[in-house]
Amino acid sequence: MRVTSATMYKVNKNMVSFINKGIKAISAGSLSRVDVSSREGIQPFQVVRRGIQTVTVDSVFSELDQKSKQVDPQTLDFDNLGFNVHSTNSYVMSAFSRSQGVDWSVPQVIPSGTKHTFSPFAGHYGIDGFEGLKGYKGEEGGLYLFRPDKNCERFNRTMASVGIEHAMPYDVFLKALRLLVKNNEDYVPPFGKGAAYLRARFVDPAGILGVKWSGVCLASFSLTPVGNYYPNGLKPIHCGLSEQPRALPIIGSNKLAGNYGPSIVMKSAVINVLNEKGLDVQDLLFTRVEDQNKPVLERRLTEFASANISIIYEENGT
Repeated sequence: MRVTSATMYKVNKNMVSFINKGIKAISAGSLSRVDVSSREGIQPFQVVRRGIQTVTVDSVFSELDQKSKQVDPQTLDFDNLGFNVHSTNSYVMSAFSRSQGVDWSVPQVIPSGTKHTFSPFAGHYGIDGFEGLKGYKGEEGGLYLFRPDKNCERFNRTMASVGIEHAMPYDVFLKALRLLVKNNEDYVPPFGKGAAYLRARFVDPAGILGVKWSGVCLASFSLTPVGNYYPNGLKPIHCGLSEQPRALPIIGSNKLAGNYGPSIVMKSAVINVLNEKGLDVQDLLFTRVEDQNKPVLERRLTEFASANISIIYEENGT
């Protein structure tokens, strides 16, 4: 493949029109409307010509292999982790097949770098979801998780929303998390320095043409040490307020992978525009789809593009 000079916009005309139906921003107590119909602030991808550059499937897989190589825990700077993936020495998997029985398999430790074969017909219908939870090391050295049973409940609810009717028992879910932590203890940040981010994911790996679940499901459990999500740490941030919903009500409460992709382009477009106007905006806050006919400040909030939202009221109701 030859790469030549080209320009590709992150947001196409239709998406810009969609976004332009209503995106607002709160900054310093004021509310201002942002018009992105002219593509203002939307930075194009720049493909720089460097002679003739050959890209192959093998070269891309080689790049991915390099990025997934185990990081030496002794080299980690736990004071400056950021919110990035640092590959550990292993992950954990469990599997289910309707043709082989009614139980999920015993969780199994898998060395990092292990190759898995998926059919090129797999994953076409978005049967893919996840959970994310953080573990914090205590002063005495133990690792504390906050309500992993609730994560397991939502994990199963998300699977059920895409046709996977066989729930993962909580004891299997918890055993997988314990195995994951036990085999990657050196990557857990010490007390007071970040957290261990644990990601549980399910996916239908089988090739299928009909729009349905194949009857096979893989669940993986992985860990990475992380710091604060936002670069400025635990400080208040400016955010954009979108008049458009983040996800439809029927699926918005589930952690499906497909719920996140569409929010990326909206978030990046708004942040680019507002940052060019001198506003240090770092996230986008969405409102409920049922409230789209109400004034924007009277709508119920749902969540940020990157996280949930919790609101604390004072005793006087403010």
